[in-house]
Order: sequence, then C-alpha cells, then structure tokens
Amino acid sequence: MDRELRRCSSQLRILGLGLLVLTVWDLIKPLLYLLLAPDEMDSIRVALPWYNRTLLVITVVMVVLIMGMALAMRLHIGFSAMAEGAGKTRKKGYVVLAFFYFVLQLAGMRIFVRALLLQGLLARDLMETVSAAVMDLCSVCITGETVVTALRLHRLRRRRAS
Repeated sequence: MDRELRRCSSQLRILGLGLLVLTVWDLIKPLLYLLLAPDEMDSIRVALPWYNRTLLVITVVMVVLIMGMALAMRLHIGFSAMAEGAGKTRKKGYVVLAFFYFVLQLAGMRIFVRALLLQGLLARDLMETVSAAVMDLCSVCITGETVVTALRLHRLRRRRAS
C-alpha cells in the first residue's frame, strides 16, 4: 500500500508539472503566432472599416480575459497537484476545478472536430491543425489523469488513516 501511495504521489507531482509546462506553452504560442505571422493580423485590420475596430478591440480584450482565466485555472490546478503530490496539505477543491476544466476541454475538442469536419482542412494549415490537436489532446489527457490520480491518492490516504 505504501508503494502505491508513493507511486500516486509521484505521478500527481509529474502531472502537475505537465499542466504547468502546457500552460507556459499556451502563453508562448499566441506570442509566437503574432511575431511569426504579422501579415495575417494586418489583413484583419485592413479588412475592417474604422467603425468596427472598436468591436475588434473589445473582442480581443474579451478573448484575452477568457484565456487569462483558463490559464489561471490551469496554473492553480498544476501547483495544487504538485503540492499535494509532495505531501503538503492543500485544499482538495482543485480536483473539482480540474474536473470542470476537463469537461470544458472535452467540449472544446468536440467543437474543434465539428468545425474541422464542416470546414475541411486546407493543405497549408495541416501542420498547424495537427499540432494544435495533439497539444489539446495531451492537455485533456493530463487533466483527466490528474483528476483520476488525485482521487486515487485521496482514497489511499483515507484507507491508510483508518
């Protein structure tokens, strides 16, 4: 039982670190996109009339806020999982948050697949689409595994205490 407890603790620390790495990647990815493909942003700006630019600014601000909340959730889940795996006492609410985020990710993957099937895939976007799908799938798997491992660790600790 102690061996399984150590294994779950170690796995939870690694999964928490994985969530943090994916969070850093999600911070870097839009910046790289803006730096490496500025011509696409210019085409959006040119295509919009002057009176729709305020709508563009509002939309960008809303997207940044939503992305910020998602990144903050993932950081909280990752740090909490690492702390619990290390044996530090943390509140267990992060497991509920991780499950909620897992469900949101599954819904996002469903929307992504549906849009991909409806719109088709252009050859020039193939690599970008495949890499985004792989990263999203990794994120879903890590989040789901974090929930399962945290629940297993809680069960093992309760069984050990009694």
